[in-house]
Formats: sequence, structure tokens, C-alpha cells
Amino acid sequence: MNKLNVVVEPQVVEVTIPVKSSTKKVPINIVRKGIPASGVTIDSITLETKEAEIVADPSVLEDFDNVRVEVDVSKIDEDTEITLPVIIGEGIVKVSPETVKVAVKVTKASEKSISNVPIEIDGMDDGYEVNFLDPANGQANLTVSGPSDIVSALSSDDFKILIDVSELDEGNHEVDMKVTAPQNITWKLAKPKASISVAKKDA
Repeated sequence: MNKLNVVVEPQVVEVTIPVKSSTKKVPINIVRKGIPASGVTIDSITLETKEAEIVADPSVLEDFDNVRVEVDVSKIDEDTEITLPVIIGEGIVKVSPETVKVAVKVTKASEKSISNVPIEIDGMDDGYEVNFLDPANGQANLTVSGPSDIVSALSSDDFKILIDVSELDEGNHEVDMKVTAPQNITWKLAKPKASISVAKKDA
């Protein structure tokens, strides 16, 4: 009987057994990047779709509770609708949807000068008096900015400016002025300090 010499190649065969992937629905988080341009306030960022379905090995899915979109607010200066990719973590095979529409609402700030805000004095003993050297009229000026609909209605009555003289001796002093302003308003004093004279009252 004849023997046949048969060589089988390769001697080792790799067999890949597919692992069944699982799916999971997770929220889409909004991540802001950058700083809004001067004079621009980001009012809201909303997603057309708030959830995504991710596909991965079951052990991977356990580690993920969300996906994200990144919004660069430094490049937005008006109401905008943009389409952005949904960013996924390592190990996630697929995400649906892969992109989402993002609506950004902004408010452009306006600026206004507010004049002659009375400077109030805090901490003055009864036996002393304060005279203003600068500003001589005891009133301060400031520049304010914020949402245009708020700024347009502002007046000097909406601001409170205070100096604290409780720790001052007789003589001339320069003191910081503390400003109380409405919410969502930024301000800048024309002069940050007031020059005053503290003296005893005449008997």
C-alpha cells in the first residue's frame, strides 16, 4: 500500500468568533469651549436631539453614561444653528446619530454712561464730617454694559456707590468706592477712588 506524504499548511488556523455587541441610549452633553467675544453673552445652547444610541461590547457600555458635542463659543457672535459631530469614547463602535444640530442664542451687549450717582458715606461718627475733594460734588460717573434691553432703561437711581470711612482718622484720604449694580450688568468707574477730607465738627 502506498503512503501519501501530505503537508497541511498552515498548521495553525486562527478562528475569530464575533462577540455580540450591545446598544445603550445615553444623553448628549454640551461642552462649551473658548470664551465669548467681547460684548457677546451666550443665552442658551440647545440640541435638536438630546439622546444618542451607542454600540459596543457590553463590558464597554458599562463605563459610558453619555456622549458629547463641543461648542466653540469664541466663534459665535449672533444667533446660530450649526451641525456638530457627536464625540464618543474609546471602545464605542458606533453612535447614532453621528451629528446633531445645535442652536445657539446670543445677546449682544450695549454700553451706556451713567452720570452723577451720589456717593454715600458709611461709618461716619457723629462728631466728624466728610468733605469731598474729588469728585467735588460727591457724585461719581461710570460706564455700564450688558444686554441692550436692560442697559437702555438704566439710570443713576439703579446704582449705589458707597465709601467706608469707619477706620479713617482726621485728614485727607483716598478711599475705594464700592458699587452695587443690577444683575447681568458690568460696570467701570470713571475714577475708582474718591478723595475726601475727614474733620471734627465745630463745637
